[in-house]
Amino acid sequence: MTRASAGALITLLLWPWLALADFEPHQRILDTAQRFLQKQAQTSPGKAEIRLGTIDQRLRLARCDGALEAWMPPNSRLTGNTSVGVRCTGTQPWKLFVPAHITRTERVLVSHGYLPRGTVLTREHLTLAEREVGNSTQGYMKDYDQAIGQVLRQALQDGLLLTPNMLQRPKLIQRGEEVFILSHGGAFEVRMKGSALSDGAEGERIRVKNLNSSRIVEGTVSADGNVVIQM
Repeated sequence: MTRASAGALITLLLWPWLALADFEPHQRILDTAQRFLQKQAQTSPGKAEIRLGTIDQRLRLARCDGALEAWMPPNSRLTGNTSVGVRCTGTQPWKLFVPAHITRTERVLVSHGYLPRGTVLTREHLTLAEREVGNSTQGYMKDYDQAIGQVLRQALQDGLLLTPNMLQRPKLIQRGEEVFILSHGGAFEVRMKGSALSDGAEGERIRVKNLNSSRIVEGTVSADGNVVIQM
């Protein structure tokens, strides 16, 4: 075999490697996206599991002679299905978007056992458990004090994620109940008897009929079950 033919054979054998050497390795792009998302996920509470999608094997991008940079495209997010942009800042710039899925979990409050509607929650009704929360559009709670004393609007099966819209404050005043109307003005306070025209929880505004004058007024339910009117 002549030297020329030997050289041609070596070139032929090395051609796939030489060709690929001119293109950016897909794995380097994926590694850039992974590191970026891991750093971004640290800004959100809980634990994040990141799964990157694939890059079409037919895609050939010029090998970047500068840095690879990643960024979050508009409307992307750090939970659920999302994407991350990767771009080359070298002499032959390019950019592409890598699909990803991020699962975020936290220790949150869930129901402990079956709980019927109307249950006034105590600590025994609740427990903390790891749950995926990234797709929860109705919120969640991580502190027992956020739920204890609240009343369930609906029945809950065991282990169900507790959300704020499932709860309501207990009614301190029932419609038709006799209550005290407290009128505050400066340094004085006037206390009158009234009849509640609706149910009321702490902080809610309800209408009350003054039993002395028959006048109907509106006030705020206090923690001790009175109706307070600011003068």
